[in-house]
This record gives sequence, structure tokens and C-alpha cells, in this order.
Amino acid sequence: MTHKILLCLAAAILVGPAGRVWGSMVVISVDSTNILSLPFVVKTGPADSGKSISFRIIADPKGPPYAADDNMHFSLAGASLSVYDGSNCVSSCSVAGQKVPSNMDGVKAPLADRGVLFEFTVAANHLAAVQFEIGYASSLHPAIDNYRFALPTFVPAPDLGLSPGIKKQP
Repeated sequence: MTHKILLCLAAAILVGPAGRVWGSMVVISVDSTNILSLPFVVKTGPADSGKSISFRIIADPKGPPYAADDNMHFSLAGASLSVYDGSNCVSSCSVAGQKVPSNMDGVKAPLADRGVLFEFTVAANHLAAVQFEIGYASSLHPAIDNYRFALPTFVPAPDLGLSPGIKKQP
């Protein structure tokens, strides 16, 4: 019995004997321009005297449905934070989710009620090398949507006068 993996753009499809599709995975890039259409909220701020950036990402645990009767749900423990050297993953760990605090500003229902909060800190000088990912699985068919966050796009640019207090390392 042989299996084939077909890669096309940012998707992988597992095909078994006789061409039967067993599952698929799609990688979706999330940045500050497309996040409004996705089930997430990202908040950032300075940490460690401006040498690091604090991230608070709130996700809907059910995700975006494909159909009225299909709810996506977190898969594989929910979320991970990975450090890359080019295209090579150097380190990766899971990020535990928690209930969204009731006093958190800027978070509206339904995320305020059922959302999951992921918090982590990234050193400012390593921001481009770090990726945060959340995986969802479909309940109707074997499919995974993997949302990969472009973290630098959520940090205000210092040259626009919107600096969150991040200082460059000498």
C-alpha cells in the first residue's frame, strides 16, 4: 500500500491507493491586513523594558465553518510557537490557552464569551524568526486548517510614531 502527498501552493493532500483522498491540510497566512475576516484578535505591547514584545492572541475555538453543519475545532493541542532559521525549524513548543479575562478591552462577543487567549513574549530582535500557529480540524471530513501568524505585521512601526516602546538591541 503506497501513499502519496501532493503539494500545491500552501496545501497538502494525502492520496491513497486508487486515488482516494484521505485528508488535506491548508496553511493560511494571518497578518494585520486580513485578520478582520478571520476568527482572531491580536493585541501587542512592550515587555521587558522594550526589549521584547508581548502578544495576546484570542481565537474562536470553533473557527470558521465550511458549511452550516460543520464546525472547525482546535486540533493537536491548539497552538504552537516556533523559531526558524530561514526555512529550518530550530525550536517549537505548544502554547497553552486560557479563558479570556472579562475586563479585556477591545474584545467583543462571541470571542469575549467563548474565545481562548494565548499569551507569549518574543524578543524584538528575533521577531522575524518566530511564527505562531493555530490548527483547526473539520468534523465532516479529514481536513486541517493551519493559521500561521506573521507576527511582525502586528507590531506598530516606530517610524510612524506608533512605537510600543520597542528598542533595538546594540
